Amino acid sequence: MSDMNKSFKPLSKKAKLAAFGLTTALIATGIVGGFAYHSHAVEQGCKDSLALFQSQSNEIKSNIKSVDISIGNVTGDKALPHTAEFDKSKAGVKDIKALQDVAKELKKHSSDTVGKCSSSAELDKIEVITQSRQEVIDEFEVVTKAFNKDVDKHRLKVATKEAKDTMESAKTNLAKVHEEVASYIKEVDSKSDMASDNEVKQAYDKVKATDDATAKLSTTVVTKTYKDAVESIDKAKAIVTEITKLTEDLEELKITITDYHNERNAVVVGRGGAASASGWIGPSTTRTAAHNPNCNGEWSQRFNICVTQEMRERSAYIMNMQPWEVSTDIVASDHTGPVDLFRSQEAMDAMREFYKTGRLP
Repeated sequence: MSDMNKSFKPLSKKAKLAAFGLTTALIATGIVGGFAYHSHAVEQGCKDSLALFQSQSNEIKSNIKSVDISIGNVTGDKALPHTAEFDKSKAGVKDIKALQDVAKELKKHSSDTVGKCSSSAELDKIEVITQSRQEVIDEFEVVTKAFNKDVDKHRLKVATKEAKDTMESAKTNLAKVHEEVASYIKEVDSKSDMASDNEVKQAYDKVKATDDATAKLSTTVVTKTYKDAVESIDKAKAIVTEITKLTEDLEELKITITDYHNERNAVVVGRGGAASASGWIGPSTTRTAAHNPNCNGEWSQRFNICVTQEMRERSAYIMNMQPWEVSTDIVASDHTGPVDLFRSQEAMDAMREFYKTGRLP
């Protein structure tokens, strides 16, 4: 027999009772501790889930409003600039439908309710609801992100087109006005007596300053971002405003030049005849509008007609001359005389002969 068997001694009855009591106490302690831990876990889980449910309710309410705002931003009277036709585009139709669908799901979950939570079963029910809600909330985020991306892309495209078209139109019109201004500037520069006239000089300096300023305006269009495109649109509109100002200044110069020539002709009339920039046209029969209150221009006694600025410019255009180079009687003859300037080259030549000699062929 081994040494171990030799040294083994059976436990006494008292020892066995003590060991059994210790084992039972340990088992009981484990059971009570486990139950206490489980109860605490359920309590904390309920607390967290109910807080999440409330947070989701607030988020769902906000998201439903957000859908209405998003769709309103691209449709109706309150749509954002440069969103026209987005709702009819392929991307727009898809995005708006996706928003409407997710809004329906959000509205369904807005009526979710939960009861008390004090057991594992009740906690499980609440967690199922919050999980379902979270899935719809996450879907809303995805759909909204896609919608905003497509809207931004559409707005940039539309704004870019507007910026380029508006600027191109502005550049074309500005070039035309610059060309017309140049012709009048050249006219004044070529005649020292006219350039030294105070009223002409004031109008000349004004239009030249505006003309020089507009020549320095930037016409570069940048459309890398939507903000860039809008700034380019504003830049083009500012040029249009400057064109209007330049045109007004030019009209003022035209008037002063016309007045200058009229005053010079009036001096010649006072000496017994009328003169023009190119030749003598015989005794004057012109009266000023002051002698004919109903005439908004100059009165031609010879042809018994009121000559307006529009009539003068028309005749000057036909004869390839400046308005101030055409006398009042010549303009009057265009509209009432025996020759109709607007029918044939022969008639135009006849009028030019009348302009030079004062006689019709």
